[in-house]
Amino acid sequence: LPIFFVSLSIGTIYASVYAVYNSIFGLLKSVIYSFINGPRMGLGQLIAERDRSYVRNIFMKYQFIVINVLFVLLSTAVILIIPFIKIYTRGVTDINYVNWRIALLLVGITFFEVIHIPSGNILNMAGNFRISRNIQLVSAIVLIISMIIGSTNFGFYGVLMAVLITAILLAVLEICYVHIFYFRNSLGFFLRILFPGFIYTGIITWIGITLLPDIKGYLEFILTGGILLGVISCLIVLFNLTVNRKMSLDVFKLIKNSTISKYSDNIKVNTTLKRKQN
Repeated sequence: LPIFFVSLSIGTIYASVYAVYNSIFGLLKSVIYSFINGPRMGLGQLIAERDRSYVRNIFMKYQFIVINVLFVLLSTAVILIIPFIKIYTRGVTDINYVNWRIALLLVGITFFEVIHIPSGNILNMAGNFRISRNIQLVSAIVLIISMIIGSTNFGFYGVLMAVLITAILLAVLEICYVHIFYFRNSLGFFLRILFPGFIYTGIITWIGITLLPDIKGYLEFILTGGILLGVISCLIVLFNLTVNRKMSLDVFKLIKNSTISKYSDNIKVNTTLKRKQN
């Protein structure tokens, strides 16, 4: 839908610019979605078997992990997006593909499209389909109206702003419903995790952009990306051990116990299979 409105408002050349950036962020989102949606069925089982207080405790840890994974990946993406575009479009002369405004708008869109997924999973797994459907309907109406207004008045960037506004609306509605009405007054905890991390990630991203050397090829890009991902991950972990120490330690403990449990289950399955074979 955005590409259609971009083509109408400015033409296929700018649509091709948007398509390049969108394909990159589409790949990034697919990686994030595969990670975030992994525990979805487990959440459904918890909701069916345990009380809401216990589910809330597990959900907060799940959301904490999602927020910080998102910070790490988007920070790395912001630092590397323009160097990658320069390498990818080297020799292309029909239009300048280097555009920070498009990159930052798509970063914002990706952030708000992903940040509400844990809340959306809770809504669906808890059977609140009517609430979820109404939120989606309102967001779809806002998207269509804002795209028409945005493309008419602001052209290409108006379309992207419309998508960003809709992503923000959808995120706010789902997050607020889950934290205010489903879990009862847990929004403050969510915001205390989100905002300090957001500011800290913004600072290290700006430093990364400032200090990043010129990248001339794909191999250099891959090596730089791997180093950046590792450094930013360590910085985010250290930040959380300082600011959100209890939650960080609880999450490490949860991951450790889950890993040990899965390893034990695999050993039991293998032992059972060997006995049957013998």
